[in-house]
Amino acid sequence: MMMMMMRRRRRRRRRRRRRRRDVGPCWVSLSDASLVALERVSYLLNHKSHWTKKRTGDQQNDMFVIIVLFLRAQKFPCLWMNVCRSFDMQVWERSPAGVASVINLKQQQQQQQQHQQQQQQQQQQQLQQQQQQQQKKKKKKKKKKKKKKKKKKKKKKKKMKNSGSNHYNV
Repeated sequence: MMMMMMRRRRRRRRRRRRRRRDVGPCWVSLSDASLVALERVSYLLNHKSHWTKKRTGDQQNDMFVIIVLFLRAQKFPCLWMNVCRSFDMQVWERSPAGVASVINLKQQQQQQQQHQQQQQQQQQQQLQQQQQQQQKKKKKKKKKKKKKKKKKKKKKKKKMKNSGSNHYNV
């Protein structure tokens, strides 16, 4: 029984060590205080609190927060992913080059949205123009048909008059 207990303890210790090792590349050393700060910031970013509302308008400040989090979160990908989600981003790179891509990403997204909106407006305008043209064509066709019918009626009336007058001629 004692041997089994000892083995279990060893396994647990090994697991804990492995977990610590598998965290990721360790080119950023984190103290406990900075870790707590990072968790706090990621929590605040996820739960849209007063803290984030103050800063969301200021882009430079936002980007600074993101860069700091990126540099610190190299060891903690799950936290970085949370931050990405809170900022509507889909970037996860394990290198400092990712910082630049993060900065450019929001601008690219905004440009894409504007481009899509412009395209949609153009498509709607084209559709409206096509519909108007079709309606005009239909109206013209109807008018032509009416004119033809009137002409036919007039011709019939003329024929009837002629036939009647000829009938009484002796």
